[in-house]
Amino acid sequence: MEKILYEIYEDLGEFFAGAQRRRELFLMIFAGYIGVLALQMYLGFGVELEGLYFSFSSIVVSLMALVALLGFVIVFKYQNISTREDRLLEESNKDTSHLARLGGRITATSSNELLENILPHVSEVPGEGEDFRIMRLRRIKSELESHEFVRGFLSRNMLRVTVYAFFVVLLDLFLLSMAPFLAANPLLAVSALYISFFLVADVLRLVINSISSSLL
Repeated sequence: MEKILYEIYEDLGEFFAGAQRRRELFLMIFAGYIGVLALQMYLGFGVELEGLYFSFSSIVVSLMALVALLGFVIVFKYQNISTREDRLLEESNKDTSHLARLGGRITATSSNELLENILPHVSEVPGEGEDFRIMRLRRIKSELESHEFVRGFLSRNMLRVTVYAFFVVLLDLFLLSMAPFLAANPLLAVSALYISFFLVADVLRLVINSISSSLL
């Protein structure tokens, strides 16, 4: 069931933020950028050097905090999965377990080994009047496969968000070093801030999506 929920989540994410939505999103971002530049040229406002230092440094700290939060949530999810697998291992390795009564090996030390021990006793398609012990092994097999899928899903999300956030941090550190130059060029300063805030918002979106998926 958990695997199905994650697959639905990935499909919905692709539908709402996939390739078919990127053009509309790009146009909205570009229109917003043009609007901000037009407003700056019309009002002629500038950005103080202290404001640039504060903005870019705050962005760096915030991004690192977001990645740390995501890492904490994913580790928590991993621990829950690991705890559940330990219980399944303890249950299945007993002499009185369903696996033992079916003549299976009960020496598994990991979830992968347990799955390998179960596979010879469980057919791909359930048969009529199937033994209740095989039905129980089938449920354990399904749960272990779901755990493996979820771990891969979370790892991909964590890697994607971390790499993206690291790129944005490097960009903001570069802009931070260019703050005196940007302060003397209001148009460039506004452009840099707009791009930085958009990238931070995108990282925040990815973090929220990843955290919500971790709590499924």
